[in-house]
Amino acid sequence: MFYPPTTSLIPVTLALTRFIAAHGFSGLYPYWYLGTTPVKYLIGPVVPILLVLLHKLFPGQAFLALSYWLIALSFILSAIGWSILVSKLADQNPKLVRDRKILFYIVIFLVLPWKYLSAYALNEVSAALALALFPWGLIALDFYLARRSVRNLLLAVVALTFLLLTNTGILPTMLIGVIALLATTGEPFVSVRHLLVVFALALALSTVWYTPGFWLTILGNSSLGGEGMIVLAGKLLNWLRTILPVGLAVAAAAFLDKKADRLRRFALIWLVSFLALTLFRLLADPDFWLDWIAWFGELEIGVWLAIITIGKRRLALAPIIMAVAVSAFTTRELGVIRNLGETTKLVAEMGEIKEIVGDRRVFFSGTPVFWSNALADFYQVRGGRDEAAVEKSWARAAYLIREGSGPEETLAALRELGVSYVLVSGPDSFEYYHDFKNLRKWEDIGQKVWEGNGDILWKI
Repeated sequence: MFYPPTTSLIPVTLALTRFIAAHGFSGLYPYWYLGTTPVKYLIGPVVPILLVLLHKLFPGQAFLALSYWLIALSFILSAIGWSILVSKLADQNPKLVRDRKILFYIVIFLVLPWKYLSAYALNEVSAALALALFPWGLIALDFYLARRSVRNLLLAVVALTFLLLTNTGILPTMLIGVIALLATTGEPFVSVRHLLVVFALALALSTVWYTPGFWLTILGNSSLGGEGMIVLAGKLLNWLRTILPVGLAVAAAAFLDKKADRLRRFALIWLVSFLALTLFRLLADPDFWLDWIAWFGELEIGVWLAIITIGKRRLALAPIIMAVAVSAFTTRELGVIRNLGETTKLVAEMGEIKEIVGDRRVFFSGTPVFWSNALADFYQVRGGRDEAAVEKSWARAAYLIREGSGPEETLAALRELGVSYVLVSGPDSFEYYHDFKNLRKWEDIGQKVWEGNGDILWKI
């Protein structure tokens, strides 16, 4: 089996799909977050249903292979969708469509490398699919804004609902995309009322599936810097003092520049918005580069849009080279090539550990959190979607276990969580994140029962 790098979140999809294929979407997921979180909170229904259906059609293919198929299809759908949207936005300037050679830019879209790296080495399958399908949602909205019929309204609502049922993480991208689309209309302040209706209906329909408790959990749980979104709102207001003038300047340029066509307006707002969001995360924590690259998929689309609006093939080489360089840097930092062999070691390691721990709770941190339940049924403290966890007490206890200096407080946290085993990654471990500090304390806490690949399994 050809495994993705250990940093990939594809195993999160595999773990949940394994469970859903056997038990459906009802009830709690017993293996993550102390068994307190509903399955529906952890993943949207679209990707698991697609994988289960594909598995029935092709029973000889594992969920991992089918995930690769789905991701590959998403790239094609994304290229086609964005190209159609660009053509629609350029309709006011037929010369743009003819001279820019849209097919040439479809090729550029497929050449830009970040989408492949993020889908393979960083993202979860539903996140990749939602971003790929996003332009189709914008196309449906554009149809509705052009002709406000009941049929087009239903089309737009279904499109946005489908995106939310694929992955709710698409919501920030959706909001920015809609703002950019509004700037392309002749009457944005009239159009916004109609789009609010579409959003309200899509959110209501998706809430029928997720339930209101899901959104309340997301809003109340930890986010940037370990603080809840409600607490973060105050801090964001301060940051808006810097970001808002930039946004207003972009909006003014888009609305007031009569020479700018729809495509240029959309591209400008899209690119600058995601640049601002990336800078916000960068300034918040420059060392946590895996956090501030979160919007690079959208930025790559912005680069592609910029190439189209520039229209000069020689000038287009600069952003292409930049995108390739950033992807190459990330590939090196993640050790993607090296991690290919390490994933096989991790898979074997999880098999050995499962034989020891059985059905008792084990504490993982780092990449084993995501991979363990894709391979076997491990009862663990953490899981693949922290912001959706209903039980909140685990987060503070997990921090003490990983980074606390005192054996007594660590042991108390382990007992509070009902943990029987802890897998500790040492300095020689191939585990990417190396979350554990103060490694000497474990000799005073537990008994060493397994060791390999620089990791030690301690029995508490």
